[in-house]
Amino acid sequence: MDDLDHRNLGVKLKSWHLQEDTPGMVFWHPRGYAVYRVLEDYLRRKMRRAGYAEVRTPQLLPKEFWGRSGHWDKFGEHMFRIDDGELAMALKPMSCPCHVQIFNKGLRSWRELPIRYAEFGACHRNEPSGSLHGIMRTRAFEQDDAHVFCREQDVEAEVARFITLLGEVYRDLRFPNYEVALATRPAVMRTGTGQRRSSAMPRGNVASCRKSIPAKARSTDRSWNSRCATGWDDPGSAARCSSTACCRSGSRRPTLPPTAAAPIP
Repeated sequence: MDDLDHRNLGVKLKSWHLQEDTPGMVFWHPRGYAVYRVLEDYLRRKMRRAGYAEVRTPQLLPKEFWGRSGHWDKFGEHMFRIDDGELAMALKPMSCPCHVQIFNKGLRSWRELPIRYAEFGACHRNEPSGSLHGIMRTRAFEQDDAHVFCREQDVEAEVARFITLLGEVYRDLRFPNYEVALATRPAVMRTGTGQRRSSAMPRGNVASCRKSIPAKARSTDRSWNSRCATGWDDPGSAARCSSTACCRSGSRRPTLPPTAAAPIP
């Protein structure tokens, strides 16, 4: 292993460590967690200035909840499940359907749109042991996730708005060169109808959004993606939210070795 490998640096700098008996679970030490909080506070300020309202949702939810969203059947093998014989539950692998529940609570007017939610959500995924890699890929992580509920005619502007925000974050953290992939219609394991997906993200909008991406960032590499659809995570929500589109974006953290952090604006 290279001396500059983040798995070595974490131990040498006394920032964090991993243990064989807790694969994919990070133990943050005072130094590392101090850097972690600086990054989190920086992102919180950026999201707030961009018009996102921070929310907090449960980590443990029942099987019926994940069944409605489709995760229990399509993502179940990657979820940590709990069953005491009376109630089957699972730790959330993502916050998407939880944000849909907040949006669905009560009556909404189109005049309220766009509504932007953000969460630093604690997530757990039962990743295969062979795919784990330091703090770059873990089983327990915090995801700075965000969802935008907007009218279909506003999808293009909201996607472009997020791409601009993403570029600002990468530049602030001294990552001027990065690669981007835009995924709108996965071939398998997707929810919602083709008509809804087509109306939520027309081909013309994809081309327009690409104009907002720096030339160096355009690539077919899937290091980043943004998905747009109506009723993406909760099929039952589509009927109540037929006039809106949900633009999902998110990244898993921690993804940077502590030494990679640059001065935060």
